[in-house]
Amino acid sequence: MWALGPGSGRLLSSVGGVYCNGIAVDDEGAVVWVESYTRAVRSVDGAGRVRTWCLLPEGEVPDGFAVAQDGRLFIATCGSHAISIVGPDGEHLGQLRLDERANPTNCCFDGSNLIVTDFGMDFETQLGAGRLWVVPTDAQGARVHRGTL
Repeated sequence: MWALGPGSGRLLSSVGGVYCNGIAVDDEGAVVWVESYTRAVRSVDGAGRVRTWCLLPEGEVPDGFAVAQDGRLFIATCGSHAISIVGPDGEHLGQLRLDERANPTNCCFDGSNLIVTDFGMDFETQLGAGRLWVVPTDAQGARVHRGTL
């Protein structure tokens, strides 16, 4: 077990009203994150340059996500009943639809399968159902590695 002392971290970015959420590292070592309130997908590279990949369409609230080998992002989007797919150039490529109860919250790759956590919604009780999906894709998960800042 390890712990950082107070003040030992380094703030990379600070913008109000965005609700930063999922985070990953792409193949070029940039840290990528999503912002639920703004629906933005952004990254920061080792030189501190921030890039906005895209703003997801209305109704696609990003949460956790996974990076594919080809650079696509598979983003669990609450409210959409789907996983949104964004290309490395920032183009919104479409969605992998789940079912009408689905509220996906996070995902990761296991080979070409996307494992998805889902808040779900039991319409009778109005409570989350806590479901787990295995979704076949045409992608392979990117290698897991440490980024550099």
